[in-house]
Amino acid sequence: MIVTLSMAWRNLWRHPRRTALTAAAIALAVMVLTFFFSVQVKSYDMAINASTGIFHGHFQIQREGYLDDPEMRKIIPSVNQLRNELKKLPQILGASVRAMGFGLVSSADRSYGAQIVGVEPEFEGSVSNIPGVVIAGSYFSSNEDVGIVLGEVLARNLRVKLGDELTLMAQGYDGGSVALALPILGIFQSGSADIDRGLVQIPLGLFQEFFGMPEAGHAVVLRVLDRSKLEEVGAAINKIVESNNRQLVTLDWMKLMPGLNESIELDMSAGWFFYIALVGIVSFTILNTFLMAVLERTKEFGIILAVGARSGLLTRLVLIEGFFLTILGLIFGALLGALVVGYFGEIGFTAPGAEEVLKKWNLPGRIYPEVSVASFSSPMITVLIASFIALAYPAYRVLKLDALTGLRGGQR
Repeated sequence: MIVTLSMAWRNLWRHPRRTALTAAAIALAVMVLTFFFSVQVKSYDMAINASTGIFHGHFQIQREGYLDDPEMRKIIPSVNQLRNELKKLPQILGASVRAMGFGLVSSADRSYGAQIVGVEPEFEGSVSNIPGVVIAGSYFSSNEDVGIVLGEVLARNLRVKLGDELTLMAQGYDGGSVALALPILGIFQSGSADIDRGLVQIPLGLFQEFFGMPEAGHAVVLRVLDRSKLEEVGAAINKIVESNNRQLVTLDWMKLMPGLNESIELDMSAGWFFYIALVGIVSFTILNTFLMAVLERTKEFGIILAVGARSGLLTRLVLIEGFFLTILGLIFGALLGALVVGYFGEIGFTAPGAEEVLKKWNLPGRIYPEVSVASFSSPMITVLIASFIALAYPAYRVLKLDALTGLRGGQR
């Protein structure tokens, strides 16, 4: 075996320029795949963290059917007890109760429909970044506050400013109409036009009193420490939820924001077309290199077969040569990929027109890719598999070669 490996390595450098160019093509493909895969994965991670951090969280506990049909009466009773149990899980970064309704928000001369959300001021900051993006006034300091916080776009549409009074009109838990006049305590700018246009928040205690649903809420919002462990955390959450109330369900971010999940899947599919095309070019380069090598050495193979060698030995020799060449390209490609990813991880990466796309996902204009196991292993495994597929035909020609045909230079 050692002799075969030594022969394969020597044969590989019979044509050093051709070998170097093929290895460089493999390295370039691995570098490009690693870089773009790192950018893609990081952009998805940033999109998920940014989108879940605005309002939805990584998980929400709701009454079954509330997501599709958010009726006021689909409440979670004794919701504070459930929140306290969930907060004890080691992977939970934050947990907060919310109560939600829809109503009319009116200023002196204008009215708009909006989602009215009751929040826990002491816990909301652990699941949402809205408390940290108040651009005028301040967020609620306690559950005893009496006032309203609303989005900047809605405030502009209503032509109101800090300290002005707004009237909330909605349907209460018992089905009757309720109305409440509140001063504006704060105006936020989340970066999401939909949220800034259609969301108002009031303290949870005030909401429960206003809508007539004491000690109840519509959702427990959760954020986790490590998003890679969502499945594990989700299973632990489910155990607690099912032990409290069989009518409750645990919803992850993919169910809460299906549009974001579909956008990521669509973008990944489009990316794979580019990756497959690049890998295909590299595969044809490898195929060309070894097909030429086999054709050039046909007489040599014929002589070896004539003295008693088996065609299987020659086939194995060609495959080992291909393996050496591929590994050589993969190593240099991985090193180059690490350097490029590390460089752009420091200064950031952007492309013309990317700012508008990133803005839709509430992301900054630059992406900072990171070196990760997935971003390196996936391109390398893909290129390795593609190279062996490309080697199949040259290896098959050698396997079917007989001594007489080989001595004639491949002509029967």
